[in-house]
Amino acid sequence: MYKLTTNSQYSNAIIYKVTEPVYYRSEGVTFLCMLSGDAVITWDNKSYYLSDKDVLLFGPNEYYHLKSDTSALILELSFDYVFFKETFSSDYGRLICNSILDQEHDYKTLRRHLAGTAIVHYSDLQENRFYLLSNIFQLFHYLSNEFIHPVPEDETTSKQQRKINRILSYLQKNYQNSISLQDLAGYMSLTPQYLERLMKQSLNVTFYDYLNQLRLQAAYELLNNTAHSLNYIALSCGFPNLSSFQNSFVGKYGVSPAKYREDKLLELPPSDSKAASSITDALAKDFLTNSIRLPNYSNSMVENSTPVTATVSAARHKPFPPVWKDMINLGLCNNFERPSFRSHLTILQNELKFKYGRIQGILDLIDIYSSEDTTNYNFNKIYRILDFLQTIHMYPLFELGNKSPTIYKDYMDTLPSKRQGSQYSSRLKKLLPVFLVNCINRYGFKEVSNWRFELWMEYSDFMTAVEAPADYVKRFRFVAETVKQHIPHAEVGGPGFNTFLPADYLDALLKEFVKSHVQPDFVSIYLYPYIHPQSGPFDDKGQLIIILNKDKNAYKKLVDGARQLLHKHFTAMPKLFVTEYSSVMYSHNYINDSTYQAAFIVKETLDNYSALDSFGYWLISDVSMEYEEAVNILFGGNGLISRDGIKKPSYHALSFLSALGDRIIARDNNYIITSNSNNKFQILAYHYCHYSEEYCDDINRYRSFRLPASAFEVLPPIDLTIQLKDIPPGTYTIRQHVIDHEHGNILNDWLRLDAPSNLSDQDIEYLKSISIPAFKIYKKEVTDLLSVSCHLNTNDIILTEIDLLIK
Repeated sequence: MYKLTTNSQYSNAIIYKVTEPVYYRSEGVTFLCMLSGDAVITWDNKSYYLSDKDVLLFGPNEYYHLKSDTSALILELSFDYVFFKETFSSDYGRLICNSILDQEHDYKTLRRHLAGTAIVHYSDLQENRFYLLSNIFQLFHYLSNEFIHPVPEDETTSKQQRKINRILSYLQKNYQNSISLQDLAGYMSLTPQYLERLMKQSLNVTFYDYLNQLRLQAAYELLNNTAHSLNYIALSCGFPNLSSFQNSFVGKYGVSPAKYREDKLLELPPSDSKAASSITDALAKDFLTNSIRLPNYSNSMVENSTPVTATVSAARHKPFPPVWKDMINLGLCNNFERPSFRSHLTILQNELKFKYGRIQGILDLIDIYSSEDTTNYNFNKIYRILDFLQTIHMYPLFELGNKSPTIYKDYMDTLPSKRQGSQYSSRLKKLLPVFLVNCINRYGFKEVSNWRFELWMEYSDFMTAVEAPADYVKRFRFVAETVKQHIPHAEVGGPGFNTFLPADYLDALLKEFVKSHVQPDFVSIYLYPYIHPQSGPFDDKGQLIIILNKDKNAYKKLVDGARQLLHKHFTAMPKLFVTEYSSVMYSHNYINDSTYQAAFIVKETLDNYSALDSFGYWLISDVSMEYEEAVNILFGGNGLISRDGIKKPSYHALSFLSALGDRIIARDNNYIITSNSNNKFQILAYHYCHYSEEYCDDINRYRSFRLPASAFEVLPPIDLTIQLKDIPPGTYTIRQHVIDHEHGNILNDWLRLDAPSNLSDQDIEYLKSISIPAFKIYKKEVTDLLSVSCHLNTNDIILTEIDLLIK
């Protein structure tokens, strides 16, 4: 049982997960709204099946039993009984919400009202108290219009009966007030004497006796259904004082109100507690926003922001090398057989213009056949790839290691490898020289001199090292000498060191390079956010739990550590490449499709550009990660582009980075300012939010979820103001591009459509058209200082382009 709860004066919101059978008692007037999974509820001695679309309404102190085999997630929105009943007045008893039995009403709209009201509870309630009341009364308005069962009218009702009905309605609505027989007579336009006789004849009770009955009945319900004090109950039910209430109650029920409440509490059966382990506010907001497809709540709610202001001189700048455009990972060479992959690569290269594309398994495409004691080689499959790369102006970086084409489908869950690596070394020695000669003959020495070659060290499928440093350097020497013999100016490097292994291993490897007099042109490392424990903890299946690094600056520390090791071992410094990096290694994780991935790319690029010569994101397209069960347009793949060609937030992030100038003016935790002339400036602002400690400690708890915000820490928004000085005066055009929850976010757009699968081509084109960053343009007159402001929620990115108009 996981629970998140927050309270206001009028209402209480709780989200909990049913992991075992539980008995609950409703507190106040309670709406139970299923968010995900299914459950069986036993209520009033009857059992019902609940799906993820159901809504039920309980009165106070109603008991129900819940059981779920799918860990159902449930929202409960409760209201103070007095507040709710007084608001609905006489309509309260005719309000019925039960989607199990009621097929006529629109419960989808009701679910949105409930979620919209609940989500405000996870904000600053003091700042948003009126917004909360607004949502509550919108909900009540909808309930009043749609779910109040009407009272059937009887056309044969006599004139006198209609008069009695008016009397009873007035008393029901006003019993809490100090009213008299004269007040009611005035309302009815009758004399007090006639009114008294009418009530006695029709109801067999006097005015004051009937009024006292109403007040006692209301007090009885409050004693049963609330924890309000006796004095509060007395006054709120219309009694002049506590003594009058107590005397009337004893006269009616033969026991004092206090004694009655005490005995009643003893009779109540126990209710299980929902207060097991808490869940972050982000999880609640994410489930409510995405499970029920709420619009962006942050547009209306007030959230306390952190102001950040910087005044920067545009006169000072230094070079800003675009290391993120040096290389992109293309995955396995057989991806090129798919037209969709080639289309995605063409789109990416036309817009982002990477210099190198890193390809794995190229030698596997060489067909070997023998005739008359002669061995022949067919390179046509490779030529088709290299010809294509030439047409899009991209050089290849060949990864020559025996890397298994494993798809990390989920946490520690891989799809079987289709390559056998037992004889790979002998195959490499045989084929590499022949491959190089044929490529030189086809493409020319000048062209192939621009190519790069990387040799990956041997790892297991779960990225643990299985090769001694001396063995690796021996293999590397052969590759380097073979390549340099044929193409002296081509760059050769390795080892593709996975940085979640101890740094001592890389230290030993570099030491072995120096000892063996082998100088790589570049040293390559991989960045993934895992910490691999030497022993434990283990999950319930006995698998070692891989823990995520809780340090949001871990990648920078790893890169800086690797660079220090290069300085330690080499006189002539090789280049330092990150040939793979991402926020997760495996697909089937919707974080890959979220705005987090965009903020992650921007942060890590800006943190590490000065220490690196190449920074290669993994991976270009979800086509590379597709597997049989991946029927949805999004399945948590690692690609910048979805299987159907829709650009993800990660793609837009690289596009924003590519729009930056080649001179850096200023850089801080949440922004960078660049220029590419004296009158063109760019500001890239972002609000990166790291994984929560809860998520880092137990990735498995969040498997395959479509609600990625739940994995992150909670941070307040940022109000950023940049003031540029020392710029030419004049009129500036300012263009702002925004990636946030609502814009440039294919995951949100898809979920808002209820996450359909097997979409038509027309549907896909629609999603392509809407899943783009927001854009606005305006002009500013500047004399000495240009001020630009933006509001950043977590994992938002805003690119501001500033251009001086030339007259």
